[in-house]
Amino acid sequence: MDSSEEAYHRRRCLVQDIICSFGLKSESVTPVEYVGYNPFPVNNFIYKVALSSPATKEHFTRAGHQTCAVLPPLTGESTVIVRLSNPTSMGMNNTNRVENEVCAMAVAREAMASVEGGRYDAIVPRVYAWKSTRMMAGDAPEQGFGWIVMEYMEGEVLDMLFGDMKWDEKKRVIGEIACIFAAFQKAKLPQRVELHGGMTVRDGDIVSGQATMHKGEPSGYVGHWKARIDHALEQADESTLINGWKGGVRERIEKFKNDKLGVLIHNGEVDTTLLGLVHNDFTVSNMLYNPHTKRITALLDFDWSSVTHPAHEFFTSFRDVHGRVDEASEKLRKAIFSGDFGNHPDEDEDQEAWKLAKTWDDALKQHGGMRPCDFQGIELLQGLWNFVYSICPFELGSKVMLFRRSKKESEAAKERVEGQISKMLSGWGV
Repeated sequence: MDSSEEAYHRRRCLVQDIICSFGLKSESVTPVEYVGYNPFPVNNFIYKVALSSPATKEHFTRAGHQTCAVLPPLTGESTVIVRLSNPTSMGMNNTNRVENEVCAMAVAREAMASVEGGRYDAIVPRVYAWKSTRMMAGDAPEQGFGWIVMEYMEGEVLDMLFGDMKWDEKKRVIGEIACIFAAFQKAKLPQRVELHGGMTVRDGDIVSGQATMHKGEPSGYVGHWKARIDHALEQADESTLINGWKGGVRERIEKFKNDKLGVLIHNGEVDTTLLGLVHNDFTVSNMLYNPHTKRITALLDFDWSSVTHPAHEFFTSFRDVHGRVDEASEKLRKAIFSGDFGNHPDEDEDQEAWKLAKTWDDALKQHGGMRPCDFQGIELLQGLWNFVYSICPFELGSKVMLFRRSKKESEAAKERVEGQISKMLSGWGV
């Protein structure tokens, strides 16, 4: 994506055009968390828009009601967020990307309404309007951007506060996150969302759709993993260094996908009937917090959300509370997988990491949430996750990362990763 002043100006103009299309005027358009130079394409361009007069129901319903859209309060909204989806962000599938995000927000918002008498019913931003990504040849990139106009949420980014909190407050916040996440896990999927992948909108209904993080039509669970492997191989084909692993382990990867994968999942006794909403980035960096009321005020960024086995949340989320199952410490990993933190950490273990992980696990159990130890075969699934990532890891697939390294360093990294893939395949009998 062009990061020049011209592109920056075009995006601001697009935001103003979006606001004008609803019969509104902006007093100010302020980028949120904008970095002037970033060698890696950002996922979204986000703007806080102060309006010259409040936006009301009439502004957003002129062209009829949109699926997943919510009406603003009767008093109107004086400030909104406009979120532009960057179609050139790395590894993203734009097929129904905006649709998937607004559907996930609608499902999550409904789930939050059931928590503690509605205490968190407003934690997920209202969506007021949205537009699909539609890239056309010859257009300026911004003309095809998908976008969402949503509620502006008050609060400070929790990630900026969490590390400096005293333990008592940190423990209370972890309990609050666990309460919210336990409700999130219980989110009821729409009737026509029955497959693994993502969600989209068809004929006014929320239905199964493609995932945002990989290509492929929605499918059963084994098909979901096959689609992830195919997407990773497609990215590996585009890497000048990996070259699709041709002349290396490519044939073995394909053989594993076609002949062994389904049997492996079956023999691992994975419950393939489990299907739920997965945020995929449930972290304090995507939460807002009011330091005065000491409460979480917002759960944000559903761009990576998917519909799949709920164990997948523990592969990508909770890094700040050490709730992921890929911890560097083998002893801590075993405790997370088993739910048994009875053995105290050794002196050379990270004491803070252990304390956070145990507190998180205890809080999740207290609030009735599903923990890693509740999922049969989760260690196998974590191994599959690592395998798919290794097919085209960031260090080998990113042009920026390759530019920063010497050819010798890159070749050594490729050899190391190929060895890891080969070892995993051998362990699975391929």
